[in-house]
Amino acid sequence: MLVRSYYYRPMGLRTDTKERMVDAALGLFQRQGFDRTGFSEILRESGAARGAIYHHFPGGKEELALEVVKESTARITDRVLRTAAGRSPSTALRRYIAETIANLEANDYADGCPLAPIALETTNWSEPIRHAVRNAFETWRQAIESALVSAGASRAKARRLGEVVIASIEGAIIMARTSRDPAPLRAVADVLGPVLDDATA
Repeated sequence: MLVRSYYYRPMGLRTDTKERMVDAALGLFQRQGFDRTGFSEILRESGAARGAIYHHFPGGKEELALEVVKESTARITDRVLRTAAGRSPSTALRRYIAETIANLEANDYADGCPLAPIALETTNWSEPIRHAVRNAFETWRQAIESALVSAGASRAKARRLGEVVIASIEGAIIMARTSRDPAPLRAVADVLGPVLDDATA
């Protein structure tokens, strides 16, 4: 049984079979990759019957991956907005990164960004998934941009900083998982925190 993280923790009580399959696939794809995850594991993790595959995902794993991307996009966007609400940009960034580090340590560095494995393994052959992942990153960037503009940054500066924040965190997560050391994530908070505050001063 997977250890649940904030990336794929159910939002409320999830009793719908399709939702449980998406939740299970999100965790499995994130932990062991898209190619290595079979429907049999997803069924076992979700408790769904075999017939549920063809009923809910007639397009196979590609269709399931699109649902996982959609769910991941919504959950992380919600997390960004909740973290930013009522906090200075640097405080919000430090809180987000602290939660990310706690999640990595709780799962022995097995969990990172839920979209990274899907993007790396599928975007060369699946245009629908490539577009979905691109839109996910854009949605996250817009959430950061919105928070920075609300804090006083110009729209143009907030847009660029949103891109930098996402790229920095994504890269730092990979480095932290590889080294099993949260130092790269802490460096992002230390360096970018003052930059964000200066942009909104």
